[in-house]
Formats: sequence, structure tokens, C-alpha cells
Amino acid sequence: ATGSLQWVWRCAKPSRMYSPAAVWPVKAEVKIFIAVPDRRLYVIDASSGKEIKHFDGIARESVGISQDGSTVYCKSMWHTLTSIDAKSLNIKWQAETRTGYDISPTSIAQWGGIGVVMPTDKGNIVCFDSQTGRRKWAHKISIALVNPMTTTREGHLLASTMDGTVMLMKINQLY
Repeated sequence: ATGSLQWVWRCAKPSRMYSPAAVWPVKAEVKIFIAVPDRRLYVIDASSGKEIKHFDGIARESVGISQDGSTVYCKSMWHTLTSIDAKSLNIKWQAETRTGYDISPTSIAQWGGIGVVMPTDKGNIVCFDSQTGRRKWAHKISIALVNPMTTTREGHLLASTMDGTVMLMKINQLY
């Protein structure tokens, strides 16, 4: 109500690298999850701002959350996607993305029956099974970075890229 500051958290190893790692934090299970340029995924207590845990080497480029808030996804720039249980902080699975070096900060998204959707800096949209991490499909829509994606109630995935490409894809079992 007053706009008073509650807490500030800072990475113990600050970096002058402002990019890529231009990722946005997600909140789940009273925890904040964020990746920063030191290639770690940090878990911060949302109430106090104290670090709970960090994961080395699994994140730098992008973080996302499942629709129900139970799972956090993070991507490294060296072709891995990791699924973490937001409550226990255990790694559920880690997948080889087969996308090569990727510095896209665009959020990873999970939608109903579609799975986990990961955009890349090379114009790809890659989908993984949300339970196993198995790669389901991939589509190349451009040669440029994919911007944040959205879905429609009619069962479509809508995406655009930095070069002006716009894509609408019909997806089964979206909701």
C-alpha cells in the first residue's frame, strides 16, 4: 500500500555482462527463481530476500514456469533445458535441446497438453514433453530470435521474431 521497499537481493558475484542473461524472475512456492550472468539459477525466499539455494551451470539464458506453478524450467546457453520441482527443489529432468549455442532470453512456457515450449535465438520453437523432457517437435520459423509467445483460446500458438516474422500454429490439447 505504501510502496516501501521490502528487500533487495544481489548476486554474490556481480558481473558487467548485462546481456544476454536479460531474464525475468518467476515466482513459485513462495520462492523467486532467477538466472544471472554467473551461469547459476538462484532460488530466493520471496518473503525475506534470502538465498535458499543455487544451481551451478544449468541456467543463464531463460527461465519459465509451468501453468500450475509447480515446476520451473531453465535453459543454459550450452544446449540444455532443466526441469526443477518448485517445492522440493529437486531436478526432475534435464534434456539436450539440440539447438547449439543459444543466447535467447525469451521465457520458456508450459501449456496444458502441448508440453514445454522453448524459443531460440535462431528462430526455432522447440517442444519437450513436460513429464520426461523428451523432445517432441521443432519448427524453424525464422533466422532471428523468437520473442515472447502467447496462446489463444482457439488452440493456437502465436509468436513473432526480431526480423518481423509472425507465426500462428494450431496446437492440439492446448487447454
